[in-house]
Amino acid sequence: MLPWGVLIECAHCGAPLDVKDDERRTTCTYCGRPQEVRSARTMQQPAGWKPPAQWTPPERFPAPSRPLQHDPARAAEHARKSVRGVLWGVGCTVLLSILVPGIIVAVVVSKATDAVESVTIGGGGGGGAGGIEIPGIGVGTTSNQPLECVGPGSVIRTNAQVNVTSGPAVIVRNGCQLRLMNTSVRGKDGIRVEGDGEVTMVNGSLDVEGTAIYASGTGTLTLTNVELSGKNGIATEGTAQVRTINGGIRAAQVAIDARGDSRVTTTNTDVTGRVEQDPTATVRQR
Repeated sequence: MLPWGVLIECAHCGAPLDVKDDERRTTCTYCGRPQEVRSARTMQQPAGWKPPAQWTPPERFPAPSRPLQHDPARAAEHARKSVRGVLWGVGCTVLLSILVPGIIVAVVVSKATDAVESVTIGGGGGGGAGGIEIPGIGVGTTSNQPLECVGPGSVIRTNAQVNVTSGPAVIVRNGCQLRLMNTSVRGKDGIRVEGDGEVTMVNGSLDVEGTAIYASGTGTLTLTNVELSGKNGIATEGTAQVRTINGGIRAAQVAIDARGDSRVTTTNTDVTGRVEQDPTATVRQR
């Protein structure tokens, strides 16, 4: 049995929702909308994953930002199901260990290999050619190479560390939707989003030498409880959009540099450094 449950994406606000295998309908704990589990986009839930206290929907979702809605009845039902699942799993494990020694290890390894979602990492451009396949769902993982997410699809990484010595530490392009939770990023530069790439980062930090965030094209970034530090904070071009909530930007030179028709919005964010923008760009500090 894999050590993961199931996450679905709320169709209204995009929040990750944990559901059980036998649930057909659920209600989003952030925006309150009912969800059909079978028709929702799904992803594997890493062991130890916890829902963020505050969810800020990416730009493509219509819902407003709302804190986690606690539902005592739903929590109690989940607890009962979890207890039954644990008891059942313990009983099966004991029985199999007595009857067929060694079969449990073989089954777990086989299932885990089939279920891992992958993303290509490499040293920058080139669409990941010649890259290294690593788990897209990373729990407590460390990478000393740039993480490059290319192509449409959703990838989630939690409790991860990305630490590189040259170039951007994270590159997102060509429709990739990357979600980073409880993740720290260090390197020469931080996150680079190109084209229509999308990044949602909750609870983490970017500590770099150069620019922490760079977004161009129609790329979007939503950062919640994230601390940025470096020579420069956020740089945007084209129609890119960056939002920060309950975080900090500590730049030695330019904290925000908005060009073209891009938009940068900071909410409850401490900003240290200069703010520069084109006449057509929008910078809002709330």
